Amino acid sequence: MNDVSLQLLAPDVWKWALALVPALCLAFWAYYKILAPLSPPARVTLWILRGLAFALVIFALWQPTLTYRVPDTGKPRLALLVDRSGSMTLPAGEAGYRDRGEEARRRADDLARELSGDYSLEWFDFGDRIEPAVRDSAEVFAGPTSIGGALEEILVRSSADPVHGIVLVSDGVNTQGRDPVRVAKGSPVPVFTVPVGPGSGVPDLEVRRVQTNARAFAGEPLPMDVVLSSSGLEGATGTVRVLSDGEVVEEREVEILGDKGLEQVLHFELHPDEPGWERYDIRVDLDQDGVPENNVREVAVEVMERKTRVLCVSDAIDWDFGFLRQTFDADTTLGYAYLVRTRGDEYRGYGKKPPTALPTNAAALEDYATVVLVSTGSANFPKPFLEAVGSFVARGGGLWIVGGPTDAGSWSQVDRFQRILPAKAVDRAGGQSALAGIELAAQGMRHPITSLRDNPSQTAAVFASLPPIWRSRFGLELKGNGRELLTFRGQGPGRTALVAGFGDRGKVVWLPARGLWRWKLTAVGSEVPASLFADFAIGTVRWLAEPAIRERFQVEPGRRVYPNGESINFLANLWNQSLQPIEDAQIAVEVRADSASSLSVEMAPSTTEPGSYEGRGPGLPPGSYSYVARAVDANGHDLGTAEGTFWVETMGPEFSRIASDRETMRQIASESAGSMVEAASLADLAKSIPDAIRRLGRVKELELWNHWLLFALFVLVLSTEWFLRRRRGLA
Repeated sequence: MNDVSLQLLAPDVWKWALALVPALCLAFWAYYKILAPLSPPARVTLWILRGLAFALVIFALWQPTLTYRVPDTGKPRLALLVDRSGSMTLPAGEAGYRDRGEEARRRADDLARELSGDYSLEWFDFGDRIEPAVRDSAEVFAGPTSIGGALEEILVRSSADPVHGIVLVSDGVNTQGRDPVRVAKGSPVPVFTVPVGPGSGVPDLEVRRVQTNARAFAGEPLPMDVVLSSSGLEGATGTVRVLSDGEVVEEREVEILGDKGLEQVLHFELHPDEPGWERYDIRVDLDQDGVPENNVREVAVEVMERKTRVLCVSDAIDWDFGFLRQTFDADTTLGYAYLVRTRGDEYRGYGKKPPTALPTNAAALEDYATVVLVSTGSANFPKPFLEAVGSFVARGGGLWIVGGPTDAGSWSQVDRFQRILPAKAVDRAGGQSALAGIELAAQGMRHPITSLRDNPSQTAAVFASLPPIWRSRFGLELKGNGRELLTFRGQGPGRTALVAGFGDRGKVVWLPARGLWRWKLTAVGSEVPASLFADFAIGTVRWLAEPAIRERFQVEPGRRVYPNGESINFLANLWNQSLQPIEDAQIAVEVRADSASSLSVEMAPSTTEPGSYEGRGPGLPPGSYSYVARAVDANGHDLGTAEGTFWVETMGPEFSRIASDRETMRQIASESAGSMVEAASLADLAKSIPDAIRRLGRVKELELWNHWLLFALFVLVLSTEWFLRRRRGLA
């Protein structure tokens, strides 16, 4: 930027520039035809004054802003950034310090003594945000590290009164926000870095992750895999404990087999007894471990009490039925029975205690949690059976339809059955079965059936990579609360490939296609995991087997257990008495800790689905939390209340990398024309700063269009014109 510059901030400045021409013409015309005797100099003077008044008005409408730089005087200003994030509780890089936080504070004090004589220092602490340092306050290290955000905020804060350099004291481990190296590359001032913490060599065992089902069933086995990662501890022996409510439910002595970050998987089988939320603590005790903070993980499992039997009915033996049966038989958490049509209306039973005949009333289905209908379209199921299934779902059962009827209108004639369906079959253009690829719909990104990965983009890529399947001759038209989870590739209506919804008190999923078995035969090396078919099929049945939550107002946390330092979030759905979405409600979530302190999170309508809302709050300290959500309409009338619990574990990204990241610190300094110095060379930093810093001066802005001087000039011009007119006898 030049020392002085003028910017016109108004949009469409050229329009106002064109308006200046007729304004000047109007000023000329005002005195060109006047009948009063005026000498040529007087006429020109009045014309200039009138034109100048018009020009000043248009100039103000351009919103001119004058920017200029004031030369620096006094001591150069340095911002001293000191890391106060959670990783500062990890071991220091040198003996004699309690932790990295103490090491960082000592380094900052040493720097202050070296630099305070020649520079004006501004102290800031930072974690996920910066704040002025209070040097005599108690030291608290918590939260994620956003080095890029801290550098960026310092530069923004000092735009009008710039600092000449930044001194960064940190371990360099960035866990949140923008890339600090990229921010440093665009910095107008140099960044000098002072790393703390060990570069390497700390023996450590980490509970890298815990893998288990999100839901379990009372009295049934719950598999759990604990993944350990170790460095420098090969051959050591530790104790792994799984605790529930403080009591040890599993304990095992483990020899550490890996080293240098290699992973080791331990398999456990738990047996939750009571329905509700069960929180498990996984702890590893190891004497030689240098970083015990990452030896503890938490996981929450929803334990359900429900029927455990599933009935699969097929109108013919085909590949879909065969592959589904093979997958279901491998699932030990549910008991499956099968009925297959042999000829006419005769059905043959297979599996565990199958019925001897096709059920014709809801009472015959009361022992089952879910019914799976595999309809090849070769023949319609008998009407009494469909009516029984409709009543079964209305009472709270689950239904999965694979395929569809022989024609679009046949099921609509069974009133009790069609009422529980989330969509209706309609004729589509062409009306021919054809191979079609699958795409993840917007509402499928968060649905339990289709959210196969934590990252929605990864889930979308998996479904897009699946082999095509044969779509039915008819299309689906959503109705009621039906949600479109998957779509067929292509254009036009009737592209719904998977729909889920509630049928009174139960749940229904409909996949109007055949050839689902093709998803099991994926190519080796493709992006599709080998377990996808089983994950999808069993996941669908388990979701249907869970009791339907029919409250009209539902609020769930994004996670039941949040890593330390991660911001919390909530997802809500709100329906009216007719189960139609409500989109203009006001929802507030009050979060309360065991200590009785509370936090309020406001929720806003989501753009992905009608009647859904989203809200995000800050990261919270480790502990147990409860929440109460309240919804009201625009007039303040109560729409419902929901409540629940979640947890924040001690482990977080701050403790995943125990060594300091000196390479990042070096790059930050290099890209910004600064330098990195180790603790032993702090005196060298004071010598290198004068050659690196640049005196930029203070940048100031003056809004001329909003300045009193422009108004005074406008009044002076009009007053002079009025005075001259009165002197010559003009009104």
